Amino acid sequence: MLQAYYLKEQFYKIMDANDSQTAKQLMSDWISSAESCNIEEYKYCAKTLLNWQTGILNSFDIPLFKRFYRSL
Repeated sequence: MLQAYYLKEQFYKIMDANDSQTAKQLMSDWISSAESCNIEEYKYCAKTLLNWQTGILNSFDIPLFKRFYRSL
């Protein structure tokens, strides 16, 4: 349970990154942690992030996306 909480909080840090370079480093660390955990749902999420990493990281450099996300 603690591991799931940690991974969730680390994921939020990715979404709060100010640019794609920072997000890339945080995402890489998160993916490594998720792949080595014992929670299948996080492993699946890590695989999805790897498949969509380029598009996700590009969104960090688009001001409109940042404004939308921060308004949630």
